[in-house]
Amino acid sequence: MAAVAAAADPATLAAAIDAALAAPDVDARLLALKEASERQRGINPLAALRLAEALVAGAEQAGRPSLVALGLMAKGDALRLVDDHAAAEAALDRAAALYRDLDDPVGWARTRIGWVAARRHTARTDAEVRGAVAAAAEAYAVLAAAGEWRRAATLDLNVGAVLTDIGGYAEAATHYDRALMVAARLPPGDEARHLSAQILANQAVNLAFLGALGAALNQHQAARAIFADLGHTASVIVQDLNTADVYIGMGDLARALALLLDVEAAAADAGDLSSAAVAALDAARCYLHLSCPRESLDESDRAHGWFEARGMPLEAATALLYGGIAHATLGHMRVATERLRTAAGAFESLGNGPFRGLAALQLAGVHLAAGDTAAAIQAAEQARALLGAAGRQVHAARAGIVLAHAWLDDGHAERAAPLAARALAVAGACGVPQLAAEGHHVRARVARANRRPRTALAACEAAVRTIERLRSRLPFGLRTHFLGRHLGPYHEAIDLTLETGDAARALAYLERAKSRALVDFVADAAFGAVAEGDGERRPGAGGAADIAGARDALAALSREHQWCAGQLHAAEAGDGAADEMHAAHLRKQMRDVERRIDAIRRRLDLAAVGGELPLARRPDIAAVRKQLDAGTAMVAYYLRAGDGTAFVVTPGGVEAVPLATGADAVEASVRTLRDLWSMTAGLVAGGRAGAAAALDASARERLRTLYDGLVAPIAARLAGAERVIVVPHGPAHAVPFQALFDGRRHWLERIEPVTCPSAELWRLGAARPAPAASSALVMACSDGGRLPFAVDEARAVAELLPGVCVVEDAATAAVLRSEGPRHAVVHVAAHGEARFDHPQFAHLALGDGRFTTGDAFNLRLDGALVTLSACESGCSTITGGDELIGLSRGFLYAGAATVIQSLWRVEDRTTARLMVDLCRGLRDGLRASAALRRAARSIEAEGLGVFYWGAFQAVGTGRAAIAPGGADRATNRSDERGETRV
Repeated sequence: MAAVAAAADPATLAAAIDAALAAPDVDARLLALKEASERQRGINPLAALRLAEALVAGAEQAGRPSLVALGLMAKGDALRLVDDHAAAEAALDRAAALYRDLDDPVGWARTRIGWVAARRHTARTDAEVRGAVAAAAEAYAVLAAAGEWRRAATLDLNVGAVLTDIGGYAEAATHYDRALMVAARLPPGDEARHLSAQILANQAVNLAFLGALGAALNQHQAARAIFADLGHTASVIVQDLNTADVYIGMGDLARALALLLDVEAAAADAGDLSSAAVAALDAARCYLHLSCPRESLDESDRAHGWFEARGMPLEAATALLYGGIAHATLGHMRVATERLRTAAGAFESLGNGPFRGLAALQLAGVHLAAGDTAAAIQAAEQARALLGAAGRQVHAARAGIVLAHAWLDDGHAERAAPLAARALAVAGACGVPQLAAEGHHVRARVARANRRPRTALAACEAAVRTIERLRSRLPFGLRTHFLGRHLGPYHEAIDLTLETGDAARALAYLERAKSRALVDFVADAAFGAVAEGDGERRPGAGGAADIAGARDALAALSREHQWCAGQLHAAEAGDGAADEMHAAHLRKQMRDVERRIDAIRRRLDLAAVGGELPLARRPDIAAVRKQLDAGTAMVAYYLRAGDGTAFVVTPGGVEAVPLATGADAVEASVRTLRDLWSMTAGLVAGGRAGAAAALDASARERLRTLYDGLVAPIAARLAGAERVIVVPHGPAHAVPFQALFDGRRHWLERIEPVTCPSAELWRLGAARPAPAASSALVMACSDGGRLPFAVDEARAVAELLPGVCVVEDAATAAVLRSEGPRHAVVHVAAHGEARFDHPQFAHLALGDGRFTTGDAFNLRLDGALVTLSACESGCSTITGGDELIGLSRGFLYAGAATVIQSLWRVEDRTTARLMVDLCRGLRDGLRASAALRRAARSIEAEGLGVFYWGAFQAVGTGRAAIAPGGADRATNRSDERGETRV
């Protein structure tokens, strides 16, 4: 029978049946099929099923009804393992009927072991589940009376799992305890070890629901070790899934996600689609905690499709629940509400109280975000009652947090206080740091409402410190989005310190919530780029073979992406229906490739998981002030929805100035400006510059509105400044501050503007030594002749700045990677394109294809000035925590001190002139920001509109990158390939 177990194919099974029937020991041969099926359950469930079916067929042919019943039991158990629970229940009921006919009560009781586990999935209501538990109690009595203790313990195990599913955690615990007691007294051996591992694993799930996360983790790991030793691969996968679930509860999100993605990939490769779907479902939940709603939606949609197709309503509804939360996070409130209500309805029809509570909890959050406090209170109270009744104390406490925020919004701080205290107690007892942070935030709001600012600020600080400890567990790439779900305590602290007049401390809290992933990396650059690029990682982490394989796969996908991009470029140039259909197909293919590239980069990032990673030190506003010279001021913005604050920082101190303009108004103006610039670019490209000029007046109106809202309130405080470092916030990152208009003059006519994502990032850059090199790498690609002035620009720049010049096909990513670190200036003139839908794939069109944001992360630039003479090179997507994702972030991450970037599509000829003038200023010894200002004013003086000169801004420190007069030392010459070297 060993060969049968190994092969389990139809021909082998048929031969085994024939041999068994022909042999004198028919029963022994057929029983061997049963034993082989049992051995295969934890290794290959499909093989176990085929062996059980062979036993049934052989026993029927041999006329052995007791063996038919035995085979049906084995078949039912195997069907459960492949998630066909209805068929499993039917097979086990048929076996039970045969045993009744044979007057074999013990045989009947044995069928109830697998049957109650199948009813876990087929029962539609709690009442039906309770009926199954009652039948199991009768079966347990029969098994115990017969001395069938191993089987009795297995029945207890399955009953415990059923009770856990319906929220009967305390009752389930009694069944698990009894099962463990029995298992400990069984004769030693693999069978007893396997049973003990199963009980430990299920008891761990129950413990996790009760909030005992540490104990649950220990038991899952103990069970996994036994399963691995026994070679039960499928059971090992289940333990990994459960372990990841505990990690999520403990706030160890990176470790959880790494484990889930490994399980999902391994299960899919092994054909275990059920485990892959469960892993996808848990990954969806993990991504929600990481503030990655798009990734969560991808995983939940994939899981939902699989579960729904297989008639698994509880799991399908759970996937809908997570998808609804993801849509709510993305601001798709209508879709979110529909999904959450559908999930709630499904849970109600199933009679599942705990999951009804989870759905109500998420609906409460949606109502709270929409400002409907009455609906939020109703849903949160329902959630708290359902989850509390089920013993889900952590989730019940979370419902209490939502309820507390709703009561606070409704002016009832006294009702919120005990809810915060309860959440903190549960968080401490269960080891759930996220819940602790939420509890501290509510305490802060309560204290603030009761006019106790010191108590409120202490609670905010406790919340912020907890959040920062959680963030320290994440690799750098996953920190980018993390703060999106956790900004409440930071904003509360900012408002509190502003109310008490401590502007410097308010700014420090703002800085702790701004571009922290980028600041963390720049502050500790010794760790190298992580998966925001292509997976450069901390030394010594992960398996070298796995990393090498992932990088090979990434390289292959990058080549496929480049091929798709080239084909798409050609298809979009056509004007026929076939071209458009082909282009649509290519776009879909590219999106799929981009998702796969993202997945590999994320896996490479997660390979660095293991303990805490460095956080930058807390922002030091006094150190920022010391870096400012007498002629320089800094303005850092903080925008709420309807108003804001401008922090004016000078060597003499920090002042907070209230603004009547908020994020909503700024975003509306920015959106209008983008539309105007887009229309202008189209008209200019079509040779209708005269018509485009008419749009300039409309643009100036919006620029005047932005000036009045953002600059006019602080203009008097900047009167003595020659240079202003602007630190935008939210939608203000897309504001062309240099072009803001006061009704007579643009701002750059008065001052030299520089922008930077955060004050701390500016301080780090300003304190960094100037690069040792003084040369330039100059690159240009005309995009097939579409940018005829790009190459001329490069050659003119190369005459001004010594170094290396490569153009057209020679201007490749390989040259940028190898030559970039050797130069003080990296100048790229090429076609550029923002990707607001997927900013990691914003790109420059180089000679060998697209150079993306992800590619930029893996450059090594030692304080260089990078000039991106391209369209939209500064357009970014803003994530939670005021992180900007786009090309310029990639270059700052790579070590650039200053990036010259554009905020819209720019005109080729004028841009070339502006860039040559900029580089002439660098040659003359001007700071990069001063050189850009002089070049822009030169174009403006010709009477050209803002569209032509206002797109470019200096981001970073804005400092000089080369010594004055450096270009006098060498002269560049071009050879026939368009490549020049000095």
